Order: sequence, then C-alpha cells, then structure tokens
Amino acid sequence: MMGPIGISGSTGLVGKAVLRALDETGLQGRGLSRKNGGPDLGTATADDWARRLDGCAGYVHLAALLPSAAKALRTDAEAAFETINVCGAVKAMEGFAKAGGRHFVFLSSAGLHGAVTQDAPLREDMPLIGAGPYLSSKQRAEDALGEVADRTGVELTVLRPPAIYGAGAGEMVGRMISWVAAGRRIPVPTKENRRDMIGADNIADLIGALLKSNVTGTYLCRDRETVSTRELVTEIGNALGRPARFVSIPHIIAGPASHIPKVGGLLSRVLGNYEIDDSRLLKSCDWTPRHSMARQLSALTTLCSK
Repeated sequence: MMGPIGISGSTGLVGKAVLRALDETGLQGRGLSRKNGGPDLGTATADDWARRLDGCAGYVHLAALLPSAAKALRTDAEAAFETINVCGAVKAMEGFAKAGGRHFVFLSSAGLHGAVTQDAPLREDMPLIGAGPYLSSKQRAEDALGEVADRTGVELTVLRPPAIYGAGAGEMVGRMISWVAAGRRIPVPTKENRRDMIGADNIADLIGALLKSNVTGTYLCRDRETVSTRELVTEIGNALGRPARFVSIPHIIAGPASHIPKVGGLLSRVLGNYEIDDSRLLKSCDWTPRHSMARQLSALTTLCSK
C-alpha cells in the first residue's frame, strides 16, 4: 500500500470528502489545515511543508484563497491571491519534493476556460480566458507548479472542476442554497439551460482514483448528470425540505443582464450554459461518478434543521 496522502484544506467541503474517500479505499489521509496546526499558505516555507509532509507518497492541494474570502481582507486582494494561491502552492510542492513525495494533485478551476459555453463543451486544449484575480492566480499557479514538477521530478495532476456542490458549499452554489433556504425566488432562464457541475463526494472519489492509478496530466471533470439551473434549485429545495421558487428570465434579457455591475457575473453563471467534455479524463482514468446529485445534497437537510 502506498504511504499517507497529505491534504491541505482538509476541513473544507472537498477536504472532508477526500479524507472519507481515501479511508474507504484503504489509503491513509493526513489532514492539514490551520485549525490543526498545518502550514499557513501565506507564510510557510518549503521546509515547513517538508516537515509536515514527511513520509507522504501523495499530496492533494485544496487550500486556496477564494473570492468570497478575499472581499473581507484589508490588504490588496490581488497581492493576497498571488501570495496564497500561487506562492503558497509552489512552496507546498517544493516542500513535498524535499520530503521525497512523488504525486502532487492540484485543484484548479474550469473557470479558467470562461464562465459560460456557447456552441461546444469545454476541452482542456481550449484557450484559457477566465477573468479576475482569483482565476488569474489559478492559472499562474498551474504554470509555476509545472515548472517545479519539471525541476524536481514530482508527478503533477491538475484538476479543473466546474462548480462543486454539497453541504457547506461556498461561492455560487452556497448563495443558491441560502436563497432557497430563505424562500427567495431564483432567476432561471425561460429556455432550460445546461450546466455541468460536480459533487464533493464525486471529486473526492476521482482524486483517490488518480492517486491509486498514478494518473498525471490536466483534466476537466464533471458529474454524469447535466442539469439546468431549475433542476439544480429543485434538488436543493428537495434536500432542504423547502419549495423551490423561481422567476423566469427571457433569453432576450439574459444577455444584457450579464453586464449589470456587481451581479452580472453571477447572473451569467446562473442563466447560461456550462458544459464540459470529460472524455480525456475518462480515457486516462478508470473512474465513473457513482454519487447522484440528490445523494450528495442530502446532508443539507441536517444543516437546515440546526
């Protein structure tokens, strides 16, 4: 059996799921977070990481500064993204290499390819056009980690998931969960859209499969189910035991709405299409998403009752 798998961000939505998935497959996860004394992405050196990752055969880099958290910072957000998401990831890989580790998995974002799809689903070889300091930091981190991997011999896998959902999800999905819980109406397009997403349990299973099979490279990933925004909100409502409420937005309005200051980006993601071609991943890794959306959202019932 391979050695322990280090996991940064292990107290988050995906981190908790990865620890569970590794345990189910007989692999030992070593959770690292600031809550349990793990390295701080903003200040830790490569030697700090090497000490915490000593003996680890694999490492999953989930920790990152997200846009929602960056808004609360009193410092320059762009500089913070660079320090935490780029330099922090590089120091982690350098430390992992010093500790003798061999397989590094980095969680990036499908958003690097843009916020909506038009005529064709996203593929890994499509241009990277994601805008904003967060996505820019993910792209720079991918490039920097590739250079460190070439220099140190560490094997690198980059995952670019779409929106990740589950109990405790943040960003767009978290907002939608809170809106449904509060009984608010959710904007949906009059003509059903198509959105690929991935649940925390499914991406955790995928990470375990990549590590066990030693699959490297850059991959987009998704659930088997492609859903509309209306279907997603309905599933959230079912999990919460709350009726889903909608306001239909005609297609002629949906386009201009994406340019509204502050909320335009969110509206484009809620109303637009976002489809992913995951054929490259499925050809490289013996993995099939086994959890349904309803199953992965079921824990929302517990959250709502607290």
